[in-house]
Amino acid sequence: MPSTATRSNRPDPGPLQVLRLQLTAAVTLTLAVLWLVGCFGLLLPFALIKLALPFEPIRRWTAGRMDRVVGLFSGGLGRLLHWMRVGGYRLEVDGALHQDRTYLLICNHQSWVDIVYLLILHHRRIPFPRFFLKRELLWFPIIGFACWAMDFPFMRRYSSRQRAANPALAQRDLDTARKACERYRNTPVTIINYVEGTRLSRARHQAQQSPWQHLLRPRAGGIHYVMSAMGDQLAGVIDTTVVYPTPEGPGFWRFLTGAEQPVLIRMRLRPVPAGLAMEDPDSRQRAEAWINGLWDEKDADIAAMRRELPP
Repeated sequence: MPSTATRSNRPDPGPLQVLRLQLTAAVTLTLAVLWLVGCFGLLLPFALIKLALPFEPIRRWTAGRMDRVVGLFSGGLGRLLHWMRVGGYRLEVDGALHQDRTYLLICNHQSWVDIVYLLILHHRRIPFPRFFLKRELLWFPIIGFACWAMDFPFMRRYSSRQRAANPALAQRDLDTARKACERYRNTPVTIINYVEGTRLSRARHQAQQSPWQHLLRPRAGGIHYVMSAMGDQLAGVIDTTVVYPTPEGPGFWRFLTGAEQPVLIRMRLRPVPAGLAMEDPDSRQRAEAWINGLWDEKDADIAAMRRELPP
């Protein structure tokens, strides 16, 4: 399965090159952490006001201010990576995207670095992205509190076995998603869904016996939730494909060295599929058919995009 090899065909760098790459990573990480802490300091007062005064007018006022802070963070992070010559990418956009509309963004998932690229790319292009997060991440220092303040939906993520034993848990997940999405009713937002559920690896690809060469099997559940909770709000589905020089994508430290670039990214605006509301008993099958068809196209796109990268 050549698509999930963990190394590229590029020659190994010499000792001096390795030293330069390691220094680049260390300086980039230090500056990025300082920038994150600084922006968190700007966001914290608004988050505390929201916590102390949980009223809708206050929530809307603080949300607008925090969105500006996050926009400042994303724009500054993009400039920092550009100055350090880290994270170079080539972006193709098919369709007109707007900052004042609500979208569902679907992306293949190869590395934690995917999130960094989406944070950079949203700036001045689409509304700030929100992820459906595991509830355990709520307690992660700085990031968890910031995500709570920004109204990220935290899900308990029940297993298939738990839902089979207690079908009410599926409804509880849906209710949680609906309550979270209801907060976005009057606010443009981009909901990001990694439909593979986890990052690509050779072991996972083999364990799943995935029929796609470059992708894991997609899960329709997240799409089902979003369509049921806010389908009438969505202006479209942003089908995003990320391709790295190394097929599985770099680890975070290797990304910071700047050794794996350019990254190819394609954003394609698609219409919202009809008939996926959860109340419809056949909607789950339609959601699965829709995402499988999308995955057929994405697998072919990745193969074509990989041919554009240097060996």
